[in-house]
Amino acid sequence: MSGKHEQLLDKLNDRLRDDDAKYKDLVLEVQSKRAKVAQAEARELQLLKVMELRSKENVMLRKKISDLEEMLECSICMERPASHAFDCGHCFCCHDSCSSSSLTRCAICRTSIGSKVKLRGKLSSLSGDLRGIASHRQAEENLEAATSARLRFEERMRQQLANLARGLARAREESKGVKEASLRQSRETEEVLEKLERSVEEVERVSLFVLRSFGHVMLEKRVKEVSFSYATVMSDKKPLELIEHAASKEDVKSILKQMAVHLDDARVQEKSCRSLCNLLLPPSSPSSPLLPRWVAHRAIGSSQGW
Repeated sequence: MSGKHEQLLDKLNDRLRDDDAKYKDLVLEVQSKRAKVAQAEARELQLLKVMELRSKENVMLRKKISDLEEMLECSICMERPASHAFDCGHCFCCHDSCSSSSLTRCAICRTSIGSKVKLRGKLSSLSGDLRGIASHRQAEENLEAATSARLRFEERMRQQLANLARGLARAREESKGVKEASLRQSRETEEVLEKLERSVEEVERVSLFVLRSFGHVMLEKRVKEVSFSYATVMSDKKPLELIEHAASKEDVKSILKQMAVHLDDARVQEKSCRSLCNLLLPPSSPSSPLLPRWVAHRAIGSSQGW
């Protein structure tokens, strides 16, 4: 039973290690995504700075355009673009009401009109500024496209981070469940082991009780066997008669070897009897009314080193 529990604990530990590895991989992936988000935020800040600069440039260019339009419109009717300019600097269009040849003074400042200047040369000199305005408009369009792309990238990164957060939450829940199952299995294993230990102690206690209750009969039987062995060796006259009638020294040696074997068997039986006696008899009372006096005498002799 304990082997099955150990196998189950090993499986749970392997699963915990796999979950920890997955959790670490998810953490690393989240860190990489966060680094990408930080890079995107840095690029966003840079784009914001560029947008601020471009907005300032837009304000300046709009002011220039407004000034240019004010300079190029007719100073008299203030509706049509001017084509000529007076000496005083005021411009007028080619309409009859504005460019009448009978005018001798400027309608704005009342300065005498000396000559009329065509504005084509002035417009040609402003062509560079107009090209700059066109390029600025193209830059604004590019900036708007980059801003929309950045917003799409941010939305995609937010979705990925949300998915990673949900994955981490699931991994934590699974890891928590596996740890709880491992702890629960460990507690159950400890309970089973405690029950096994109590069962072993109960079996040992019952075995000792049975041995102490019924072992005296076994001890008496062993004592009788030992007594019979000693009596066979010590009182049997057959080996002595064989020694007396032996024809040679080799026969005597063989007879003595046989007697030594019998004595060794008797000593082995006596040792087993002493061990059984030491198990059954308490040290304080070596004698028992259920045992013969010879057993008590042997038990006392073995305790004193005889």
